[in-house]
Amino acid sequence: MKKSILLMTMFLVVAAIFSSCASTETTSFVDPAYRGKQFSKICVLADVSDLKYKQKLEKEISENLRTKVNVISGFQLFPPTRDWTEEQMQEIMIKEGVDGYLLVVWKDKGVQETYRPGQQVSETKGEVKKKDGKDVYTERTVTSNTGGSVEKEFRSYFEAQLIDVKSKNKAWVATSYSQSGEWFGSDFDLIMESYGKDISEKLSNDGLIRK
Repeated sequence: MKKSILLMTMFLVVAAIFSSCASTETTSFVDPAYRGKQFSKICVLADVSDLKYKQKLEKEISENLRTKVNVISGFQLFPPTRDWTEEQMQEIMIKEGVDGYLLVVWKDKGVQETYRPGQQVSETKGEVKKKDGKDVYTERTVTSNTGGSVEKEFRSYFEAQLIDVKSKNKAWVATSYSQSGEWFGSDFDLIMESYGKDISEKLSNDGLIRK
């Protein structure tokens, strides 16, 4: 019985690993005036009120962009303890050599939970007992139940704009849908990792930054 339960546990762990993946689908558009133009330094700004998600999202995007372009996060330039005007932000970015800033808005997110019931595991055991001085072989079946589990599906919708710092014109816009299956009380970490990678690749493929 212990072996059967161990095998079932291993199966659940493997299933959890394979279900803990994320995917992102992004649709983008480059303004005709910016086709063929590449930005040299980008500031990543996540318009997210929750500081935990804001910092994590800016970090994920920045790390993916760093191999293709000079990048700095909004957290580094604009401490959230202060109120910033557009003019102040523009002045600081120009001073820091930033020619484009990526404004990301986390428009929507949600979690769908699905309960998966446990399974019954049966094991037949044989034993020999003495009866009237003779060995008698008997069998009995033991049935046990494995615990159920809750599967979570995380979903998010993002909007992004790459804006020319000096002119304030939109050079590029994109919308993205992300989803992931996560177990064991996970958060939106895989969603943010997937989105950061996808948005970086999209900017590169659209020619706004080097490949």
